Amino acid sequence: MTYFTPYDLMRLGWAGACLTADSQQVIAMRMLGFGGYWPVAKDEGQRMVNEKASAFTEAVLTNFYLTLSGDAPGRIASETFAPLSRAARDNRIRLSGRLMETTGPALSEHRVARNGASS
Repeated sequence: MTYFTPYDLMRLGWAGACLTADSQQVIAMRMLGFGGYWPVAKDEGQRMVNEKASAFTEAVLTNFYLTLSGDAPGRIASETFAPLSRAARDNRIRLSGRLMETTGPALSEHRVARNGASS
């Protein structure tokens, strides 16, 4: 039987921490978007539900297949986190990029005007 090594536990803990941080940022940006304070797409609510379903399905199937194949517990846990982490990270990048797309030039022009500097 294969056991967790300290490296496996550390890697799994880091993956969980990154997933938690990315998820919290995505939740915050979506809630701000639903309130009108952050730019989000009109179909963000539907997209949110669809992405969760596909990510969790992929995670469960990965876990199922690796468990049946008798893989190491550390690898099973890490590979189960992977689709969830990927979805959360992609959402964080996409949602944070929307703010820069909508306010980037206007924000820099405002800073120049406020500071009295000219370019």
